Amino acid sequence: MYINLYIKRREARITKKDLAEEMGIWPETYGKKENGKQDFTLREAKFLAKKFNCTLDELFGEVINESA
Repeated sequence: MYINLYIKRREARITKKDLAEEMGIWPETYGKKENGKQDFTLREAKFLAKKFNCTLDELFGEVINESA
């Protein structure tokens, strides 16, 4: 799962369905992609980074636990 993407989407109060429609893909496909079962295309990834005003690394990078 892309936890950062999930968090950004929830903070923006956007549903998977609404985001999928904006991207021009099926909601089921978006769900699979957000859950990491399918990969986002580069176009889709760039769209999401722009939508949430962040970098691709911030959106899709690993979560680093600094307290460890």
